[in-house]
Amino acid sequence: MRKLKIIAALMLFVALPSFVAGAADSGLVRTPDKLNAVLATVNGEPISLGDVLPMTRAREYQAAAAYSGEALEKAVYKLRLEAVDDLIDSKLIIADYGTKSFTIPERDVDAALDEASIQMGCRSRAELTRKLRSDGMSLEEFRQRVREQMIVQVMLHREYQASNFITPEDMHRYYNEHKEEFSRPERIELAMLQLSPTRPDFEKEVSAISEKLAADPAAFPELVLRFSSGPGRGDGGNLGVIERRRLRAEFSAALGDKPVVGSILGPLRTVDGVFWLKVISCQAGETTSFERSGPEIRRRLEIELRRKCRARYCARLRRGAIIRYFIPGAPETSDKQ
Repeated sequence: MRKLKIIAALMLFVALPSFVAGAADSGLVRTPDKLNAVLATVNGEPISLGDVLPMTRAREYQAAAAYSGEALEKAVYKLRLEAVDDLIDSKLIIADYGTKSFTIPERDVDAALDEASIQMGCRSRAELTRKLRSDGMSLEEFRQRVREQMIVQVMLHREYQASNFITPEDMHRYYNEHKEEFSRPERIELAMLQLSPTRPDFEKEVSAISEKLAADPAAFPELVLRFSSGPGRGDGGNLGVIERRRLRAEFSAALGDKPVVGSILGPLRTVDGVFWLKVISCQAGETTSFERSGPEIRRRLEIELRRKCRARYCARLRRGAIIRYFIPGAPETSDKQ
């Protein structure tokens, strides 16, 4: 129970709203742009854009840094629709909690509220109240959100505990099916000199560079700065550490089975010009044993089982609910059966 309380408090801290002017403006045109606009209802209870934005705002800002135009609209639309579905499921779970014979003690809610206050950097209820007020929320509203998050976590935990367990056979099967994920691939750090084929004295420079490197390998950074058209000219052509399997085929072939640190390979002729590679470091690949992978395998299986458990539970609750969406492209209305 203690762990669930902390999780709920942290979730509420992350989702704390900060309604400011233009909060609804994220470039999305396919959902309403007013905070009180209703996006869906579940058993007659509305879900507004103001309910959704605290859950999506940070990810919408990230999307704005990654996309533009129609791609941004689609990304934000997807985020908001997922948030609406999460809120629908939460409301149904909270309603289901009301039919059970147990309750979450108010002292546990108070403890979770104190955890949230600490996470938000507030040293007293008065300080928390002032911070919440500046964000457009009362202490009682925030307390109710903490309580609702606790209810959702407790109900999901009960559902999971009642219907799921992981066997050794499950763990072995997962390891064998995902063995590559428990392997550390061979990694190599390279520096690269790329000579463009458009240079007027191309062939002369190929010979000159090769002769210079054969006589003085330490001249590699100097030659990169002077001749290279590739990346990292100011850093000796260093490309950083790369998984060998991601290298161009001609580069990997030139490295051979056992690359030698400090060796210089080239000239390597390709359609992009001529390359010289310097091996800076090598890290051999390694496969982690099943025994050492056990805790991570169990963690992954538990995450997947919890996801499936939640999906089954919420699907069951939705079958007994009246759900209506008011977002173009959202699922069709779901009525009680």
